[in-house]
Amino acid sequence: MSSEGKQENDPVAWLDQYGDRLYRFARSRVLDSFVAEDLLQETLRPDAFIPNEATGKGLSSAGHNRIKQNLLQETEDSGRL
Repeated sequence: MSSEGKQENDPVAWLDQYGDRLYRFARSRVLDSFVAEDLLQETLRPDAFIPNEATGKGLSSAGHNRIKQNLLQETEDSGRL
């Protein structure tokens, strides 16, 4: 297996390559650093998206979707909807 193929399915490699950027994005959208870390962990789960040649874009989309889901859930929980 090539190193590229391994990276396509390796959350540790994703964390090394995209983790800082994804965390900063999550942290810019949520106030709680622990929530941002949880969102990053959920985004890096192998079943969170389908890895391909555009893994960075896929992770960004998955992270964005997780943040939206989190914000919607917080809004519903607070009764603001």
